[in-house]
Amino acid sequence: MGGMTMWIILGSLIGVVVIFLLVTTTLDRKKKKKIMVEKKEIALEVKDSGSNVSKEIKKIITKNTKDLKEFVPSIGKLKMSDINNNASKALKKIQQTKDFKLIKHNEEEYVLFSKHIKSLIATKSNNWDKLCSKDLEFFVNYKPFKKVEKQELKKPKKPKKVKKVKTKGKK
Repeated sequence: MGGMTMWIILGSLIGVVVIFLLVTTTLDRKKKKKIMVEKKEIALEVKDSGSNVSKEIKKIITKNTKDLKEFVPSIGKLKMSDINNNASKALKKIQQTKDFKLIKHNEEEYVLFSKHIKSLIATKSNNWDKLCSKDLEFFVNYKPFKKVEKQELKKPKKPKKVKKVKTKGKK
């Protein structure tokens, strides 16, 4: 009887270990699936946030050009300093938005966005057309980035050239 209880205890221990391993592997699979779904959602949000930020900056650019066209020295409603300050404040405000912070998930896009926004903030808005034309073009012509997958990085195979064989024909 002593030997039988030992085998029962040993069998139950092995059963517990096997059940534990099965439970941990299924939980790990669920976690991995959840992480993958979250990554896909973040990628979609990043794409949307880039276009949202770009749209907001386009609005600032158009409002700024409108204000500059309507500007009349000494008589107008706005001073030149007001126009410049309003544009830089609006751009700084955009840098604090959730959409702009989401762009950080895509490094390439974030570097470009922050570079162009910093350039616009550093330059007075009445000089944007002269000094920051590339920055303005970036936001006006913005198209969301697409993450390049590994398969797309591989160069496609070139088809082999077919050699033409000369045949002796009747003359």
